[in-house]
Amino acid sequence: ELGLGCRRVSIEPGNDYHGVHVHNALSDSYDDENSGDRPTNRRIGEARIKVAFAGRIAQDMACGRRSRIGSAASDMRKAYYLADQLTSSPLARRAYCRWLWIEAGNQVSFPRTWRRIEAVAAELLKHKTLSGTRVRQILKAVEKKEHDEIDQRANALLAAGAR
Repeated sequence: ELGLGCRRVSIEPGNDYHGVHVHNALSDSYDDENSGDRPTNRRIGEARIKVAFAGRIAQDMACGRRSRIGSAASDMRKAYYLADQLTSSPLARRAYCRWLWIEAGNQVSFPRTWRRIEAVAAELLKHKTLSGTRVRQILKAVEKKEHDEIDQRANALLAAGAR
């Protein structure tokens, strides 16, 4: 949903994190040669920042409040590091991060996305770590269930109209 592929998702803690989303390999640097002003690099950078923010936002939504447990500190550091490379000043970085936080929050809170987050979270509680392939299978199953529900509603409406 946020524009990055997924290789693995885990809720197993590491040295400086309480869980991890391992996305497809991308450079952590946007130097002059690989300028952040290029649209592709900016889109990748924005996607990575939004993924970092989305984890924290989803955690807060699931807890019903701002959570201190697994506060996603390493994700936030990574997001601000990337934003530093994509902006021209601390003020621009702050505004850019606020906008991306809002964008990530909008995406996470969208009912279609939230159902997918809940489905992956439920599987993570059972298995602790999921491969990217397993995550895609879960997402496809949620999508199929939604399509089946729409088909059932449409068929019921058609049946009611035929009477």
